Amino acid sequence: ETSYPQLKIGIVPFNTAVNLGTGMISFVKDTGTSRFSPTRWKGCVEARPGGQDVTDSYVESNTANNGRWRAYGWPFTSANPWPAVTATRGPNKNCPDAEVLPITSDRTPLDDRIDDLRAQGNTHVNVGAVWGWRLISPTPPYTQGVAYSAGDFSKAVIIMTNGENVISTSSGQYSSYGTVGEATTKLGCSSQTCKQSRLDQRLLQVFENMKDEGIIVYTVGFDLEGNDDVLEMLEDCATTSRHFFDSPNAEDLQQAFEAIGTALSNLRIGR
Repeated sequence: ETSYPQLKIGIVPFNTAVNLGTGMISFVKDTGTSRFSPTRWKGCVEARPGGQDVTDSYVESNTANNGRWRAYGWPFTSANPWPAVTATRGPNKNCPDAEVLPITSDRTPLDDRIDDLRAQGNTHVNVGAVWGWRLISPTPPYTQGVAYSAGDFSKAVIIMTNGENVISTSSGQYSSYGTVGEATTKLGCSSQTCKQSRLDQRLLQVFENMKDEGIIVYTVGFDLEGNDDVLEMLEDCATTSRHFFDSPNAEDLQQAFEAIGTALSNLRIGR
């Protein structure tokens, strides 16, 4: 069976950014050629300022913090010299190749997107988490999600990571929080330790906000043996400790997702 009408799943690939795809350009600003020539915007966006990086809110505005997202565009710096655009240089550097897949009942595109996943760059787990929320939210930019009050459906987000939040403070670096200076403004501090702590706080806040909307949160740590701080944080993010899975290897990872699938199936049958 390849279609499941009562089940919808989406996928959000992430590193320090998320690729919405160029088809989402109507929700994005600053995609002009002046930032991207001689290439084009690839589909990634920056995190919002003003605390809007932990919400699913959206208003049709070019200027509000919860309006259109600013296009991800790594400027010409010593860490990323271009316009000689290559796979490792240019304004789209470290923008994931795999795009967000909106929720669907069709298994085929889900399998295809999983096959497209490649490890690339550092990690902002909070960025992946908030876009997972936006994917199932009834508000734009993705509107496939039913209302939070829809009694016939349950909403769940599963976040899997094999790394901790990392943000560089070296000259010329860039992430979805912008340049080093822009990240200092958005996160409210300048040291690497402080910035990474702020990303952790945002991750916890994203999941608290989700849970306030009745969303079930599963967290999976893969190959994080010895990284107790990250595992503890992931457990804190989950709905309960039973919704957290520590998966040191591929076999444990498969078992974790089988257990999650069983739990969600039982929930659907129970409803």
